Amino acid sequence: MDNFLKGKRGETFVNELAENTFLNYWCFPNPHDEEGNKKEICDLLILFKNICIICQIKNYEFKENHERYFRKTVESGADQIQGAERKLFHLNRDIWIKNEKQGLIKFDKEKYNEIIRIVIHIGEGFQFQNLGRLTKSNHEFIHIIGKEDIQYLLNELNTISDFVQYLIARESLVAKIENLVFAGREKDLLGLYQRIKPSFEDFIESNKDKVLLIDGENSWDDYVKEKESYENEDILLEIEGFIYDWVNRDLIINEKSREIAEELMSLNREERRFFTASLLTFIHSYTDKGFNRIIRRNLSINNIGFVFFYYPSGISWEQLERLKLIAADGYALHLDYSIVNFIVIGITEKENINILHVDLTELKDKNTDELRKILKHLGWFEKENMQYMEFDFNKRTKNCR
Repeated sequence: MDNFLKGKRGETFVNELAENTFLNYWCFPNPHDEEGNKKEICDLLILFKNICIICQIKNYEFKENHERYFRKTVESGADQIQGAERKLFHLNRDIWIKNEKQGLIKFDKEKYNEIIRIVIHIGEGFQFQNLGRLTKSNHEFIHIIGKEDIQYLLNELNTISDFVQYLIARESLVAKIENLVFAGREKDLLGLYQRIKPSFEDFIESNKDKVLLIDGENSWDDYVKEKESYENEDILLEIEGFIYDWVNRDLIINEKSREIAEELMSLNREERRFFTASLLTFIHSYTDKGFNRIIRRNLSINNIGFVFFYYPSGISWEQLERLKLIAADGYALHLDYSIVNFIVIGITEKENINILHVDLTELKDKNTDELRKILKHLGWFEKENMQYMEFDFNKRTKNCR
């Protein structure tokens, strides 16, 4: 295959990866230095909240020559990623990039304190598993992942939190266990990780500085069989897709709700299921039932406070916005302002939904006397029965209290 066709194949794969993943809004395929020398920075850049993922695609056939393959893919890709990182983070000028959905934006290098580097090899004939390597210059870890493997990861770890947590665990496995031999495929490592996730770091620490052979063969198949046995798994998978559909259909297209979209997309799989099940239960419990009063439910996930806020018709928009702010501020006070980031979801009796994002960072040290008076007048947070919905994710069954 000539270089032109290899390049086109790599470009096609980048576009498919950027367009068909849960992070498509935050993907920058083939970003260029738009206000500088116009050169391509890397093959794929993913920017989400404080996370920067730099990807380089390598399309080189194995041809039974390990040393040449390593030089053409791993070393070449690592050098390109380091070059991209230098441009993005160490140039003494602003870098502007763009994608189809966000348009032209300035790269804010102070925002990203979690940098992940990935070489994705899409060449044919690849016959060995190399999880990654440390760069020679500054000993930063670079993941090495195959084409089918990255697709497996993005399908299974379909939230940014789960994806990043796995990559961090993967890096820790290679970086901390110097003499590591892994027998199996990438998805076998993923299967092993998913099965022992709560104790994965303990597993690494207990084998630190040892010679370790991990026989991961069939770990993925074992994980799939376990997952299929979970009670209500089909329902949970349907619930899991609710946020993704909601974000892409309604929230991400509206500039005012993009912050909310980021907060919701930052939830991991179990948090996403917990939130969605709680919201759907609330909607089912109070809409179309003729309630003529305000009803609230509160929950907190991953340092985000959520307030579900049912209200009947007849409340003016100004009153509604004021009451939603009080609901968020009151919940923050109830939590002693341990959480200051809130999403208030207003729901009408006909299931119309409106959303308010409230950041109380600047208000957490204010005098709360007036707020306490208002809450007392409304009867909120005074001997009320705080109701929550909880999920036992080990048994995959739900309990209400």
